[in-house]
Amino acid sequence: MIRIPAHIRPWLRVVAWLAITPVFAADPAPGKIEAREPREQIRVEILKGTKIGSSPDDVLTFISKNFKPRKDAPAPKLSNQPAVGPTAKNSDRKGVRSIRLILGRYVASPALLLQEIPIVATTTTAVQWAFDKEGRLIEVFVDKDAEIGNQKGPDD
Repeated sequence: MIRIPAHIRPWLRVVAWLAITPVFAADPAPGKIEAREPREQIRVEILKGTKIGSSPDDVLTFISKNFKPRKDAPAPKLSNQPAVGPTAKNSDRKGVRSIRLILGRYVASPALLLQEIPIVATTTTAVQWAFDKEGRLIEVFVDKDAEIGNQKGPDD
């Protein structure tokens, strides 16, 4: 373990903050949906491109045109199960089929990395489109799942 003198630690924190700030402070491109946006804002943006009543093919086309495939997540597809997760849990609009997309992962609070003992807190944002038995979009759900280190935290 490397011991850093106490009088140098504050300066290292400043340097570390400057090193990570550009990554976390970047503004999203106009019209681009960012994982770190609030749930409701993401939902509103998603509904602009996939209106209630849309077909699963319409949603999959919207996804392919607006989101890059992620190497660490399965490709979105229509599944024969209702939407799941915290926001769908108590809804009567879960549907009978759904499409799920991992919108992205981000460090929830970069300041936690600068503590005496750094804590990595990441948040995963997922979007689900719920369809009725006729194949029409009836609801869009956005969930954010926080992980602290390798332990899951409460839904934020």
